[in-house]
Amino acid sequence: MKAKVSPYGQKTKKELYDAAKKLGIKGRSKMSKQELIKTLLAEDDKKMQEDRPKSAQIIQKSREQNMPSSITEIKHEEKPEKKAEQYNIPEGYDIDKVVLMPVDPSKHFVYWEISKETKEKIFQTYNPHSFALKFFEDGKETVFIHIDLNMHNYYIHKYAPFKRLYVEFGVVTDSGFIPLKKSNEIVAPSDEVSELSEGVWLKRIEDWKKLISLSQPQIHASSISAMKRILSELKEKYQHIVSSNGAR
Repeated sequence: MKAKVSPYGQKTKKELYDAAKKLGIKGRSKMSKQELIKTLLAEDDKKMQEDRPKSAQIIQKSREQNMPSSITEIKHEEKPEKKAEQYNIPEGYDIDKVVLMPVDPSKHFVYWEISKETKEKIFQTYNPHSFALKFFEDGKETVFIHIDLNMHNYYIHKYAPFKRLYVEFGVVTDSGFIPLKKSNEIVAPSDEVSELSEGVWLKRIEDWKKLISLSQPQIHASSISAMKRILSELKEKYQHIVSSNGAR
């Protein structure tokens, strides 16, 4: 550790005396050079001890005023972690809607929502005994289901492959069923195994690979002819499939 170098060691006795006089040190005229140095160093230490509380006060005041100071330490305040906003999925959207979806040839899923305004009108106008769903196949009613208004979905079990289906939501009154909302129309899926063998589907992939390989920047007349032939074969195959399904 290096020894502390005195700022007064290189000064003359007269310079030391003048510095002591400026500070108002008593008995300076009788002091030797070493005594003057010792006294001046003691005065410097005393002044430093007095200045420390002042520095602390300046720092505290600048912090209270939220103002930077040349003698304050810059402190980075930690910002609170921003929490991700929570979005809750609503129970409903206050609309009138009925949607029918196919599950398999004998099961069909229907869900619905009735707005508050429509519910109020229903009770004011009809005074219903209950609510109901009517299930239609190719335009003919085949299933009638009584439901609770608090329900929002239902599985209808009815075997109806290839049939055109839709549902009507309504109320049951003394006069009978009154439809209020009709669903979308769907076609029930097939109940048969496809007649297409795996080989045909693999052939389809091979055909597309051929088309891709022929679709190069430099296309010759032979390539165009081959592409037309493949497209023609594919068109015939899929027209046959469509006509076969339509005949059922």
